[in-house]
Amino acid sequence: MRNISDELCREYGLSVIEQRSNVSKSRAYCFQEKTLKSMIQEDIDEAISISYTPTQFYNELQLLGYEYKISEKNISVKHPMSRKFIRLKSLGSDYTNEKLMKRILDYNKVQQNGFERYDCLGFDIRPYFEKYKQKRLTGLQRLFLHYQYVLKILPKTNRTKPSPEYQKEVIKASQKLDTITWQTTIICKFDIQTLDDLNIVMTGFEAEMKKLIATRQKYRNQIRYCNDEKEIQELKNKAKELTPKIGLLRKWLGYCEEIEEQSLHINKFLEEKVNVKSRKGKAYERN
Repeated sequence: MRNISDELCREYGLSVIEQRSNVSKSRAYCFQEKTLKSMIQEDIDEAISISYTPTQFYNELQLLGYEYKISEKNISVKHPMSRKFIRLKSLGSDYTNEKLMKRILDYNKVQQNGFERYDCLGFDIRPYFEKYKQKRLTGLQRLFLHYQYVLKILPKTNRTKPSPEYQKEVIKASQKLDTITWQTTIICKFDIQTLDDLNIVMTGFEAEMKKLIATRQKYRNQIRYCNDEKEIQELKNKAKELTPKIGLLRKWLGYCEEIEEQSLHINKFLEEKVNVKSRKGKAYERN
């Protein structure tokens, strides 16, 4: 109606307001803005519930279609349906930078989702945990599960909280929880007991990855000399199917390369735990 009115005014020589200023927001606009904020709030809560590190949180936001900006004082996001960024702290006191990081690294959330984390990877850790409790696991398998058991990441339900020093270790572990989960999965899935076993498995990963890369390159080379559109599409699909497999092997190799370093850290932490218990026991005897 506004456009029609402006055209009529111009046709009959009447004035037209070209620049409108101080136009108040309509009720519909305010309702939409409020609804958008609640949608963002729900998405943020969902991303926090499945994230254990800030990096994973930002990745989850991207998967939901958000853009984000990070500064020293603010985290701002842009909803896929919005044209402007909104500061998360405007959503409430639970969404300040400090509170968000605390919620992401929350000890209780880490504790409650031990088994579910492995379920997300499509790997059932429960049989190995049962073997651990029965003292039937050895080597790296026992070491990695014992570490998660001591920190009360496994099992899922624990009646007691670890001491403050253990909670600090839990926060450290939570920052690398995806890595530890993947490493434990690989160790159990490929029956890795020793570092020698690890090197054999890594050699197998490298050989398989090189084979897949060579096959993918062969398909791509064939595309260059092919004139049949149907055949070209089939070759493209075959090459595309190999890409996620190569990516997974590359990811596994990366996790394997860190297993030795991670095992040294775990051993050191567990030894310190034993030494602390020993010192407390001796002090109790003296008293």
